Amino acid sequence: MKAWRVSGCRDVAGLRIATVARPQRAPDEVHVAIAYAAVNFADGLMVRGSYQVRPELPFTPGFEVSGTVLDAGSNSCFAPGDRVCGQVAWGGYAQEVCAPAARWMHLPESADLACAAALPVSYITAHIALFDRAKLRPDDTLVVLAAAGGVGRAAIELAAGRPGPTIALVGSEAKRGIALAAGATHAINYREGDWVAEVRAITGGNGAHAVLDPVGGQQSIEAIRALAWRGKLLVVGFASGNPAALPANRLLVKAATASGIFWSHDSDSVLLSKVQTDLMQAWRAGRIRPLISGVHPFEDLPEAIAEIESGGTVGKLLLAVGGCDG
Repeated sequence: MKAWRVSGCRDVAGLRIATVARPQRAPDEVHVAIAYAAVNFADGLMVRGSYQVRPELPFTPGFEVSGTVLDAGSNSCFAPGDRVCGQVAWGGYAQEVCAPAARWMHLPESADLACAAALPVSYITAHIALFDRAKLRPDDTLVVLAAAGGVGRAAIELAAGRPGPTIALVGSEAKRGIALAAGATHAINYREGDWVAEVRAITGGNGAHAVLDPVGGQQSIEAIRALAWRGKLLVVGFASGNPAALPANRLLVKAATASGIFWSHDSDSVLLSKVQTDLMQAWRAGRIRPLISGVHPFEDLPEAIAEIESGGTVGKLLLAVGGCDG
């Protein structure tokens, strides 16, 4: 089968398509033919060896996929032909992959496999951040940085319908429209002024109960200023390229907390099972619908990663692996 490989050069420019052996399924695994793989900012980090997970060379990157089951263990709830999406440790930029059954979510037969590829990482991360770590209540104020991106937009959809405000932070008028269409009650262009002052004005001077932060850098420091008393900064990633040196004194005087949002199927199996169930219920009810901004052909992975790293994308960007059969 065909797969993208990181071999001797840990750089996106060193990625190459190779012919490799088809994966061999372990007894507890599900063997899937991949239709689409989502492209994430973390993919570039993993390729360069600077992500939290660092596979030994050579390896195939990619960890958010959708497709069709080829084979599954007899004790699993999957059967050949089932449509699934899932998060794999790596190996998603290939025609086939095997991963433990707990990593896969069953999809309806009519499910759009392109949209489904955007669920397993962005929506799970947003769900855990809002409802497990922040314990977001109906009346709480939520601020979402990079609100038109994959995790940001997922958080807005998951928080939509509450009486409390969801305030989206965006960098353009086009992204403002995307955030509002996803369910944000307010959208602020951070390039146009003091967004922290605008958050305080919207909240009557109180600030936000939670700020979802996939950006890092100076935005993280500004986010602490935007927090309410006992507020929570939810650190999802560092799309700016710079993790912030968070000022502990500002956290202290607000009795605030900064929480890193990182999860693992190995250590969070019970939580993830519940989150997967919640997301599938929301999917079937039409309460969440991922925004797909573009689909690159399989051969264009380096270009897709570069597009993500440019910071100009909205929603999710996909790699078409098995063809547009969604």
